Amino acid sequence: MKAKEKNQRAFVKPPNANPDGRPDVFEMRLVEGVKSFLATRLDPNVKDELGNTLLMEAAYEGYTKVVSTLLQDKRVDPNIQNIGDLTALIYAAWEGHSTTILTLLQDERVDPNIKGGGGTALIEAAERGHTEAVLALLKDERVDPNIQNRFGRTALIEAVRNGYKKTVLILLDDERIDLNIKDKEGLTALMYAARDGHKVIASTLIEDKRIDPQQKANSQSIALSAALLRAAKDGALEEVRKRLREELNVNFQDKDGNTALMHATWECDTAIISAFLKDKRTNPNTQNTSGRTALMWAAMKGHTTIVSILLKDKRIDPNIQDIVSNTALIDAIMKGHTETVEVLLQDERIDPTIPDKGGRTALMYASWSPHQTTIVPILLKDRRIDPNIQEKVDGLTALIYAAQEGHKVRVSTLLEDKRVDPNIKDKDGKTAQMWAVEKGHKEVVELLQTYNPPSK
Repeated sequence: MKAKEKNQRAFVKPPNANPDGRPDVFEMRLVEGVKSFLATRLDPNVKDELGNTLLMEAAYEGYTKVVSTLLQDKRVDPNIQNIGDLTALIYAAWEGHSTTILTLLQDERVDPNIKGGGGTALIEAAERGHTEAVLALLKDERVDPNIQNRFGRTALIEAVRNGYKKTVLILLDDERIDLNIKDKEGLTALMYAARDGHKVIASTLIEDKRIDPQQKANSQSIALSAALLRAAKDGALEEVRKRLREELNVNFQDKDGNTALMHATWECDTAIISAFLKDKRTNPNTQNTSGRTALMWAAMKGHTTIVSILLKDKRIDPNIQDIVSNTALIDAIMKGHTETVEVLLQDERIDPTIPDKGGRTALMYASWSPHQTTIVPILLKDRRIDPNIQEKVDGLTALIYAAQEGHKVRVSTLLEDKRVDPNIKDKDGKTAQMWAVEKGHKEVVELLQTYNPPSK
């Protein structure tokens, strides 16, 4: 389990106190300790700072005898959820402890359909390909195999998405499974199999009599579109040309929301990019899950030639913002791609004044960025840009940013522009000079004093 996932799931793993490598002996010692604790009549549902109980800890570690001992005490609540909404059963399923799962399910008080952050115990087990755990859960008639998680995905969909063939087969053996459920993206298990290239799983699903006939047609279309995307990703120009003659979704997106055009842009494949742009079905403004377009990818990578090719397409919107409100221009500036910035600014559709969510403009990024110093004068040539705009959070200007970072050349360049006001104060009442003093940038302080000498 990854550290990040631990934090998300709100679990702190108990210390491994079995240096002798004798788990049975160690677990029996734990059982005796638990019995002694229960005999004190203290609350057996006591929680740690993350809401985990003794039962949760034991279930996570797969200490089945400890779980059984705790469940014998009727005061123990097996359905308690921690701050991550996880139960003892979900923890056991998460780690694939099938014997522990069976022990928990023997207790009629256990609710197997409680949903945690990632879904039910069955969904968690299926998502991780824990075949034996899935089998153990499906043996319980109370388990609803069609419950959907916060993304609308069922256990079957999660198993298919991750390509777990054995887990998929086990789920399909259960007559209660609904193969036609769609998630919040409108995709079914079969559609995921077709999209992600899981051919064996897709064939198995298609042969299942429970599949809606319309799904088969949809999956074939998705499979063709996915093949086009893979061809573009692999740089197979002739295969791309062949696929583009078929009836398919040219703007098909993979699990990260990337299209074939985006992959070609990433690979800097001008021939394939041109092939897509010639196709009227292509939407060059499609955004992936991060909100980025093909143009943004090219700008961020500094692929100036590709940026030029894309900008020639009149369908391109060069001012689209991603999920953090950055534009292609800001992406190019952040990476210090001077030539790319120049090419973007030559396009009359570009708006260099668009700020991000925090109110930071392209000029501010250029003034702050540790990369090229040549971008600031390029931006100042555009008279649409107001160099005195203040960002929303702290009220900083481009000059204040440059002064904070000690960028002497950029401070000088900004001060040479007669529009720049060095006396603007941020929300703390500090000017660019005050910040330079505070940061210890002596040369910048002297430079600012030259343009704005202190009053006598």
